[in-house]
Amino acid sequence: MTNASRTFLFDITTLKWDQELLSEFGIPEHCLPEVFPSSANFGTIKSGPLAGIQVGALIGDQHAASLGHGIFNSGQVKHTYGTGCFLMMNIGEKPRFNPQSGLLCTVLYQLGSQKPCYALEGSIETGGNTINWLKDKLGVFKDWNEMSELIENLPNNEGVYFVPAFNGLFSPFWRDDVSGMLIGLSAHTSRAHVVRAALEAICYRTKDVIDAMEKESGLIISSLNVDGGITVNEFLMQFQADLLQKRLKKTKIKDSTGLGAAFAAGHHAGAWKDFEELGDKIKTEKQFAYQVEKKKEFDGYYEKWQACLEKSFNWK
Repeated sequence: MTNASRTFLFDITTLKWDQELLSEFGIPEHCLPEVFPSSANFGTIKSGPLAGIQVGALIGDQHAASLGHGIFNSGQVKHTYGTGCFLMMNIGEKPRFNPQSGLLCTVLYQLGSQKPCYALEGSIETGGNTINWLKDKLGVFKDWNEMSELIENLPNNEGVYFVPAFNGLFSPFWRDDVSGMLIGLSAHTSRAHVVRAALEAICYRTKDVIDAMEKESGLIISSLNVDGGITVNEFLMQFQADLLQKRLKKTKIKDSTGLGAAFAAGHHAGAWKDFEELGDKIKTEKQFAYQVEKKKEFDGYYEKWQACLEKSFNWK
């Protein structure tokens, strides 16, 4: 079901192929596969070392990661910091469609005969790709250890901001008329300031999406479950917590997608009864608490960021 929704031919409210769209594109329905819930009997492996094993789950990447993070209740959010960044917010059993929000609505998962669970989804174009660009294209630092050492003694960003809009801005703006921008330079600006500005930009873009999610859903997000390669950078994690004024919980199991797919298959196999039982299997490696006394300072950072974004618009 989650993969079917990615074709844009699947109606996520009726949970069926959309007849109007199939007709528009001239696609006979019999050409398309039957759609099942995320946990169901998808058949049995016929050959190889796993011959005879039943496939009990089929679920999209970020959807599975959400299950692996334990995003079981409305208002819970998982955030994957990868090459790009991807946020999923559980909004319960009713979908929400508002193009003005800049967010996508998707089936989060459906377990067996249970009602489907929906999510608001935000995609961010910048993540590890921006850090790699600084390292590989500009040679600003040699490795991630050097990157961390560069910024560890900087007390603030010295007014330097970086908008890494190499391919436009995704959620919640969806603009392709923007350009990457580095602003606020002075004679005192060093490569350390540029690195910090790039890391901060990931956090600002996350706040752009989180604010849109709270506004659209009417729900207050209390914490984020996070994973992904760049979460190893503790400056990034602490800056994110302070900027959002929300707690970050970094998962101990690195492959949340694999874990979520296993949860869905386990549901079909009857290996667990309810979400409470699964909660015990999700371990947190580290939590990052926000510092309330820094709210005013970080609100100021974000206000400057918004001004920078406006300057990057209508460039192309």
